[in-house]
Amino acid sequence: GEARRIARRSQRIARQSVACGVGLSMVAMGFAAVGWLPATWGALLQEAIDVAVILNALRALGGDRSRTRLEGPGADLARHFSAEHRRLRPELAAIRAVADELGEVNDDQALAAARDVQRFLVDDLGPHEEAEDRELYPVLAAALGGTDPTGTMSRAHVEIAHRIRRLGRLLDGLEGSALTSEDRSELRRALYGLHAILELHFTQEDEGYLSLADDEAAEPAGSTAGWPPVPPTAGVAVTAGPRIG
Repeated sequence: GEARRIARRSQRIARQSVACGVGLSMVAMGFAAVGWLPATWGALLQEAIDVAVILNALRALGGDRSRTRLEGPGADLARHFSAEHRRLRPELAAIRAVADELGEVNDDQALAAARDVQRFLVDDLGPHEEAEDRELYPVLAAALGGTDPTGTMSRAHVEIAHRIRRLGRLLDGLEGSALTSEDRSELRRALYGLHAILELHFTQEDEGYLSLADDEAAEPAGSTAGWPPVPPTAGVAVTAGPRIG
């Protein structure tokens, strides 16, 4: 998302520079054609036009001052969920580790490890996703504008919840029975699928949404200063101004 934003802004500045440079040159050529602009002055004017166009193009090196960002309680809320992501990420890695080791442990160990993953998903991750839908996404939607800007993230939550329920049903069906190679493969697929979608979802949120609260005064990793924030219904400051940091 960040790369696309930079590319669109650079393309817009490039088109402005081309249009202005060509337009000014054509006007100068018109004056020269009717004898109102001597050749010497025309050459100097062309140099001035070139310099002006280059200076305009150099704006692409600067930051985008129109970028939307969160302030106040909204920024505190985003930083809180960013800290939650840092807390939960090691557990996401553990999901893949359990899937990797399913072929190397006995049935009881395999099921116990998978049950531990399920408990984490139900007790920790599920409430986190529900809180994002309830508290964070309305604030982000107000900041971003448009039609349902967080819709893809909400649908990802639905898919994650579906996969968690599916893992629970799978484990319930395997409880107390010997695991066949097909059972282990099915369990491994379920865990790998959860790990993949969670890693992608967390990364999308971190880079596309939670980064709207980035600034030089951001709290250090793991900090929850300023939490809890004022609920969204109490008013959240959202600005489209210079981005700090």
